[in-house]
Amino acid sequence: MPRRDRVTEYAKLVTSGKKIAGRSEVLACERHLKDLENSNKAPFVYWFDVEESEKVLDMANDLIILEGDEPVELQTYGFQEFILGNLHGWKHKETNHNRFKEAYIQIARQNGKSFLSGIEGVQWSSFSGYNEGLIMCAATKMEQAKIVWREIQKFIKADDDLSDIYKIKESENTIISKITGTRIVAIGR
Repeated sequence: MPRRDRVTEYAKLVTSGKKIAGRSEVLACERHLKDLENSNKAPFVYWFDVEESEKVLDMANDLIILEGDEPVELQTYGFQEFILGNLHGWKHKETNHNRFKEAYIQIARQNGKSFLSGIEGVQWSSFSGYNEGLIMCAATKMEQAKIVWREIQKFIKADDDLSDIYKIKESENTIISKITGTRIVAIGR
């Protein structure tokens, strides 16, 4: 049985009109489907790695976060899976490097921007294969910068496995991956 592809499933749901979405989201889904069609044609230089996309989505849905009184298992929504899966699934055919090096994500308040950034922080710091990296949670004020940093901290504190692979230096606003040496730092101004 072929591996599930949640990114493409979501794109088809949106483009069919079965899922209500704004114009930008519809265009992003259309681009994904068009790029899938073109991925076997020259001169298109990218391919979609379903395994890599699904691996990141599985990792995200294995995370536990401290929310309220009890730790809570994460459950990503379709639009979040579309974003994460796209960022990690599209690869350059020759180098196998990620197609997307930057992402501009605009989501209304209280819809998981910090949550998504926290997932990305965990993924890139310990599970991407990149060593001795630096992830900066930056904002004009330290309190704002620490919002994403605290999301990552909540993932780590809620999960014994993650607690084993990270060292949190709260006084320095730093989290260090023991696997890769990557530092996650909150900086303001």
